[in-house]
Amino acid sequence: MASITTAKQRLEKAVTRLESAVQTVSAKDANDAEGARVETLESERAKLDTQLSALRVEHETLEQQYSTARGDYVALEKVIDQVSDRLDATIGRLRKVLES
Repeated sequence: MASITTAKQRLEKAVTRLESAVQTVSAKDANDAEGARVETLESERAKLDTQLSALRVEHETLEQQYSTARGDYVALEKVIDQVSDRLDATIGRLRKVLES
């Protein structure tokens, strides 16, 4: 009977070690999976940071282009007003010539 008790104790110790090993592996797998998720998220964040930086540069460039275009528009409006005034004056002179 002593050998059965000893065998039972050894079996219980082996089962305990096995359960401990399974828990350790499960925890390691969970940590590895969590680590992989963290790596993936960090990689995605780095890509998004790069895209954000590129978009900021593009925004600054577009803002400068808009400012230049707006200045050109104002200058063109002035030129159009001057040309319109000159055309009106020329038309007025031509009417006077035709009426005479």
